[in-house]
Amino acid sequence: IEFDAGGTYTLRVGEPEMVFTGTFRLNPDGTATFVLPNDDEPGNLSIHRIDADTIDLVDEEGATYHIVRQGSTAEVGTHSITVVRPGGQRPPGPEPQRLRLEPRREAREQAFTILVPKGWALDGGVLRLPAQTYGARNAASANIDVSLHDPQGRAMLWSYPMLVYCDASATGTAAQFPVGTICDGAISLMKMDPGAYVSQVLFTKLRPKAQNAKLVDQTELPDLASIQENIDQMMGMEGFTVTAAMHTVEYDEDGVHYRERLLAVVDDSGPAGNGIWRVTQAVGMRAPAADFDRLSAVLGASWISLQWNPAWRDREMRQTFQNLGVQVPAGDLEHLAVLDQDATVNTADEIFLALFDEAPGVYSDPFGKDDDAEIMGSSYWQRRWQAPTGEVIYSGAGYDPAKDPDAKAAGFKACPAIDFAAEP
Repeated sequence: IEFDAGGTYTLRVGEPEMVFTGTFRLNPDGTATFVLPNDDEPGNLSIHRIDADTIDLVDEEGATYHIVRQGSTAEVGTHSITVVRPGGQRPPGPEPQRLRLEPRREAREQAFTILVPKGWALDGGVLRLPAQTYGARNAASANIDVSLHDPQGRAMLWSYPMLVYCDASATGTAAQFPVGTICDGAISLMKMDPGAYVSQVLFTKLRPKAQNAKLVDQTELPDLASIQENIDQMMGMEGFTVTAAMHTVEYDEDGVHYRERLLAVVDDSGPAGNGIWRVTQAVGMRAPAADFDRLSAVLGASWISLQWNPAWRDREMRQTFQNLGVQVPAGDLEHLAVLDQDATVNTADEIFLALFDEAPGVYSDPFGKDDDAEIMGSSYWQRRWQAPTGEVIYSGAGYDPAKDPDAKAAGFKACPAIDFAAEP
């Protein structure tokens, strides 16, 4: 945080860095009145000088913000904040309220591209599971096991493999197929609803070091389930029952208090399916609880940018049918490919609404071949910019990449938001 003599402060937060500005004034009673960037009601903070390099700001609810001067050797754990004296020179850095992302391609098979905040990592990708370990049903098609995360691994967007299971008790053979063995070409596991799968499988496997875990919220997602039901009908899968749910959990891990949203869609073949059930979506996002809303917006900007490689999906669909021994006429395959693309977009949008509590924005493509070219993006920021390289900047209304030394050479163009409600 930087203060200047004119009564303006600049707050720089997180990785990737986001920058906010506001105003403040010093009061005779030793407090300071701050006006936040989102024009909330002014708030009073008392100022406590600890030493020449350190001050504490205490808000009206007693929360303390421990601030250390830039360049000081004082230690404040992993949450150090720097302060510049009023009237001091502002160090170089990005302009207020922006997020810059760069396109990354899935490394193993080029299955998709996604926008990733600069400096963040994209790990994993397409996963081919061996039949001897996971069963023929799980080996029939590609899976996705991927995580996008900040350098510390704290803020994270992830996708867990979508696995096929067999509840051997449905055929009276549970004693022959203990949990984890292969049963009817799938992994032996009792049937679970999506909430149980999230808590007993996903959270247990992904967060083995979690402590003090607490369920904050659980939400059924019937609209997401309905999309999967339509996919089942499209593929000729009759008699399946689909349910979807999301859990929000808070827990401690390695000294950090996290909030995480975990989502699953369960597709149950029913009484005639001999105990076969599968998980068609298993995704989630987490961030330190104290910074959850801001980082949720960052992760959401990545999620909504995901673009599948149509050629890869077409090849994968054909190969999956071949592996399962299903004969599909060429004309039907082309029709299924179109329906699959629509269903994939609808599924991604519905997950975006659930995970990030945000409706996607729709923008005009400044490099599109026609005037109707549209881009799905985040609606959290006021403006979206795009470069010919595919890089994207989200910013506040006052930002212009043409005036940013770090961005002006990249050729960013504005992506006007499309307001469908305003169209005739």
